[in-house]
Amino acid sequence: MNATSLKHSTKPLLVAAALVTHSMAPALAQQQHAAPNLTQGTRVAETLPGGASSIQETFGAWNVSCRIAEGRKACTFSQVRGNQQTGQRSFAIELRAPRDGKTEGVLVLPFGLALAAGVKLTLDDKPLGQTIPFSTCVPDGCLVPVSFPTVATDAIKNAKALTVTATPTGNAEPVTFPFALDGFAAALARISDLAK
Repeated sequence: MNATSLKHSTKPLLVAAALVTHSMAPALAQQQHAAPNLTQGTRVAETLPGGASSIQETFGAWNVSCRIAEGRKACTFSQVRGNQQTGQRSFAIELRAPRDGKTEGVLVLPFGLALAAGVKLTLDDKPLGQTIPFSTCVPDGCLVPVSFPTVATDAIKNAKALTVTATPTGNAEPVTFPFALDGFAAALARISDLAK
């Protein structure tokens, strides 16, 4: 997937993540932004390298996006999976820069899944944590908030695949949603640097 198609395909993901952050987790939204820098009572606007208002970069299968909104940085890295020819998104993951020893974000999965069953994550076929519940569904899909401590992101950096397993409604066989991890370490390092 090239940077242009990825840029366009992440827009619904960003909207879905914004809806969750805004409506479901006001505390998360406050955590995403560092305390404003104060100089004699005036907030100093945050900046990106070279004075850019936004940055879009691709690292392997991951897209890094950082922009200035209302004088603050909003930086994420994401992967969108779907039909490359039509740009139709099937599922996605979006993560924010690490903060307080955690990298947090959201999975966007398709409709038709048994929400009460939650999802399970595996890293190269090894379980990664416990079952994670869905938080809500929005027009773009059903959302699962994720939080990876540093030990998990360190393991992800050295793995080949992160797989999300969910159960369709009607007790059908579980379905998997694989995310490639090539470029994950570089994207995580870049987003950490940009978010400073």
